[in-house]
Amino acid sequence: EEDTNLRCTLLVDGSASMAYGEGPMTKYEYASTAAAALALLLLRQHDAVGCATFAESVRHAVPLRTSRRHLTTIVAALESFAPADKTSLDEVLTAAAENYPRRGMMILISDLLADPAHTLRGLQLLRAQGHDVLVFHVLDNDEMDFPFSGPARFDGLETSDHLRCN
Repeated sequence: EEDTNLRCTLLVDGSASMAYGEGPMTKYEYASTAAAALALLLLRQHDAVGCATFAESVRHAVPLRTSRRHLTTIVAALESFAPADKTSLDEVLTAAAENYPRRGMMILISDLLADPAHTLRGLQLLRAQGHDVLVFHVLDNDEMDFPFSGPARFDGLETSDHLRCN
């Protein structure tokens, strides 16, 4: 049990693939809701929380703060971001390692639709700097159960490619 305050950075994927969702929420809305809930829990414990939304690079960064009013800033940043572009987790995780050199906790909330080797390399870099790393893998039910049958056309969410299947 520690008496010191934790420094936690929430890394929320805002790439185009996070705009997918057939239910009441898209993957990005779900990730944003989870990030806001985690921020609230951490701020209630007087821990410092920051947030960064990203796609190919970090688009919006909210600095670490401990004030409960800081939750409003984090939620506003999450709401103002619209998913777009490709995912580049390697670049984003490397930038996080450079921008947050002090030990803390990094929470990545993403669909992880990126090169696994690059993602693992970025996560290992954060661990090598002494950060505790948590990963929340966000997927839609369609991506897990694949309910599609018959002829279908699948359009790439992060590219202009498409695939016809029968």
